[in-house]
Amino acid sequence: MAQPPRRFQPAPGITVDLAGSTLSIVGRAEVWGPEANVQRATQIQNTINNAWTLRIGAVDFSCNIVVTHRASGDPGRVLQIEILNMPAPSNVKMGDSARPMQLNNREAGAYTWTAAHEFGHVLGLNDRYAETAESRAAGQNGGQRSTPAHPGYETNLMGAVGGTLSLQNALDLANETQPSEWGMDDDDEVRAWVSNHNALQIQALNDAVRLRGLEILMNGWVSDDDLRAMEGLMGGVSNPIEARNIRARIDPVRLSNLGQRTRLRIAMDRMPR
Repeated sequence: MAQPPRRFQPAPGITVDLAGSTLSIVGRAEVWGPEANVQRATQIQNTINNAWTLRIGAVDFSCNIVVTHRASGDPGRVLQIEILNMPAPSNVKMGDSARPMQLNNREAGAYTWTAAHEFGHVLGLNDRYAETAESRAAGQNGGQRSTPAHPGYETNLMGAVGGTLSLQNALDLANETQPSEWGMDDDDEVRAWVSNHNALQIQALNDAVRLRGLEILMNGWVSDDDLRAMEGLMGGVSNPIEARNIRARIDPVRLSNLGQRTRLRIAMDRMPR
């Protein structure tokens, strides 16, 4: 895992840090729904933390997430895990940027292996098994599914029922460093993300996420480190429309330091028109 330190937030409340041979996962989640309770929240918490904490050769996985039960009220800005009886397998809605998890209470392993496997999807990992439409239909109707693992994933957490963590999971996660709105909550996080990612990754940043990061850095007192991160974010802009939106929202006049104001104007002038 030879790589620079990297941090990404795949879902609200969940942070992954990769540094050298260490892979650390921390965060918070809420269970809710008709079949959710405090005991199941604790079981899911223990399952995920145990499954994703392991030393494999020179690689250290550590996972420390806190899972609480939300009986009522609005969801917090954390990973949402809905527990219910449903006619479909447990899943993670990968098309939703918040990657909410649904656990089917009727599944025998819902609170053990399945919870750990679905958490892998929250982190951004794909299923590593093959399945036909007939098998999926059988599973939705309470029948037996057939899910042969991909080569190399025969005993892997993402490939086989009952599988466990392996070095391959660390290698796969090393490719999952795309930013999201969940990683832009304060100036420390924005600066850290910019400094730990290369020009191509910064360029791939979603327009709204980039603007959010710039606005956070401009809020309050602006340090030279803040300005350096802003220059990095603006250096990744390749679309004239995005550049125009940034110029409309970020005003260099707000900076009291003349040198910083000049640097910001130069960075803005370098964006496409």
